[in-house]
Amino acid sequence: MIIALVLYFGILNAPFLYDDFSYVVDNTQIREVTNAPRLWVTPYHPSGLYRPVTATSYLIDDFFFGLDPRGFHLSNLLLYLVTILLFSVVIREVGGNRSEALLASLVFAAHPVHTEAVSWIVGRAEVLAGLFCFLGLIGWARFRKTDQWRYLVLTCVAYFLALGAKEISAPLPAVLFLGEALGVFGSSNPTLFNSSLKSWTGRLRPLLRYFLVLAAVFALYLSLRIAVLGQFGIDQRSIGFAGDSAQTRWASTLFGIGHYIRLCLFPTQLRIDYMGMKLGNLFDWRVILSFGVLCVLGFLIFRFGRRAPRITFWLGWFALFLLPISNLVVQIGVFLAERFLFLPSAAACAIFGAGFVYGLSDQRQRWIRGLTGLCLIVLLCTFSFMTIVRNRDWQDPERFWRTALAQPPVSQKTHHSLGVLLWNLGKERSDPSLLDESDRVLEAGFALRSRPDWQLTNDHVLIVQDLANHYRERGHFEEAIQLYEQIIPLTQRDPALFPLGRSSVLGNYGLALERVGRLEEALSAYEQVMATGEQEHLAGAMMKAGTTLHRMGDFEGAIQRFQEAIQVNATFGEAYFNLASSLFEVKRSKEAFESLVQARQLGVSRAREYAREKAQQIINQAVVAENFGQAQQTMESLLTVVEETAQDAYSQGLWTEQLGNSDMARSHYQRALTLDPQHSEALSALERTR
Repeated sequence: MIIALVLYFGILNAPFLYDDFSYVVDNTQIREVTNAPRLWVTPYHPSGLYRPVTATSYLIDDFFFGLDPRGFHLSNLLLYLVTILLFSVVIREVGGNRSEALLASLVFAAHPVHTEAVSWIVGRAEVLAGLFCFLGLIGWARFRKTDQWRYLVLTCVAYFLALGAKEISAPLPAVLFLGEALGVFGSSNPTLFNSSLKSWTGRLRPLLRYFLVLAAVFALYLSLRIAVLGQFGIDQRSIGFAGDSAQTRWASTLFGIGHYIRLCLFPTQLRIDYMGMKLGNLFDWRVILSFGVLCVLGFLIFRFGRRAPRITFWLGWFALFLLPISNLVVQIGVFLAERFLFLPSAAACAIFGAGFVYGLSDQRQRWIRGLTGLCLIVLLCTFSFMTIVRNRDWQDPERFWRTALAQPPVSQKTHHSLGVLLWNLGKERSDPSLLDESDRVLEAGFALRSRPDWQLTNDHVLIVQDLANHYRERGHFEEAIQLYEQIIPLTQRDPALFPLGRSSVLGNYGLALERVGRLEEALSAYEQVMATGEQEHLAGAMMKAGTTLHRMGDFEGAIQRFQEAIQVNATFGEAYFNLASSLFEVKRSKEAFESLVQARQLGVSRAREYAREKAQQIINQAVVAENFGQAQQTMESLLTVVEETAQDAYSQGLWTEQLGNSDMARSHYQRALTLDPQHSEALSALERTR
């Protein structure tokens, strides 16, 4: 536990990163403690995930820490420490001694493949699943040794919570059954490999009712999941092999299993993005090698079954917990991810621990003990160093995504994530070089469409959309228009590719068209946005259509659009402001000033300056025409928008004096002097009217 605390302490200062925003920062369900029951009857994510235990843990963090990422990272670290402690107990429960438990726990604590699960806030699902699975196994082992039902209850509760944390926990009953078959829970009865089938099945038959209880727990979880999601798995568009051929799926799956084994033993070149590593040929040497490794693993399970049942148990543990993440049984959202190894890697750590204890045993020769001790030190130091280095990536989003991009092959997801990050940093720091680099990264991601294995995904759409937005913001309107026109047909043909909705693309496209003077086309784009009926963008599209109609000289049409925007969103300050602009054009000044009052109250700061500018124009025209009554009315309307100045009061006095009302004029001059005692023109006027 101490080594884990040292290795992961720096992560407490890490920010929210990547999916943390969608699962935590933007998750309104975790903002109120009273929402806790709702988390059990609502999806964890729209793509089709059900993880109420993990979501509840976020709600608890938010209650104590708010949206401070340090609190969430602290919870991840504390849960990891508890999981390490439980893992050491598991080693003991399946027959390991104290030395084996200590060494296995040290390897588990330092293993670099765990960084994604521990250092990434959304990786908590893996840690919670591991914690409750270890607790469930401990409960089962104690139940089998003592026959106390409370331990069976503990196992069932832990299993249900593990499933609620993440579905990777599903094979736990199969793992327990394997342990019973191998006799690793302390039973002296015959095992699968040293008894006849009849005696073996006879020993396991009384346990059937207990496994039926665990099956009932799984059925309860499954019924809740289907009731909430309406389906068993995730949405078909969200699976990792969506659109891939059967050969690509099987080749990549076999390669992925082999790669998981490699990461457990040699956790080098850790990365967040494995989607670019898919293989499309079943006869690729990497696929063949992975298949060979699987055959060796199967051979070892049967080879060590009689001589080393605990080794066989851990090999079976690895295989069983790998099934839910392998895409062999059920297709999941990605084909490979390091955090998925949190539970399966426990097997590798346990085998490492058993191997080191074997090599350090007094029964071994001195040189073997020395070599084993050296290997142990080298392994722990290497793993610890790799964990520290990887955690430095997790602490700095820019470093994180730059590291990901430097590890080919990469997918468009990495290019998009780094491009967006650099653009935001460039804006924040007013650094044009970062803005330029952002565009280069996105352009490189866009160029990946020329790869033979490229498929259209929402990552490509996001790259095109963001690159077009960047071009538009930087004044490259024609280039932006060309990019928008590439993806606009997809908004109708395949709307699921657009997480921000069809309206966002069409709205930005209209802005670019407007800037190059193609007003009718811009208006058409805005009208298409309105036709989608997407409420989030409806008022904005109406206002943009109004501004375009205003530029085209159709002021009445603009007024209608602005009024429609206000009906949709009564707090839309910009719509009130633009409505005033069109009202001024059709000489409806009083209504225009009333609209500016609303704009000012809704936070449009330039409403005051604009009101004074328009009032001055109207007043000047009225004075030239000697229409002092209109000038006075305009000033009264202006003063509903702005604070009166001494000059305003003096001007009202002049116009009132011209209308023959000297007493009223004097009151205006006196108010001017109240506002500014040194106003010389007001002093002179006051003397003149005595």
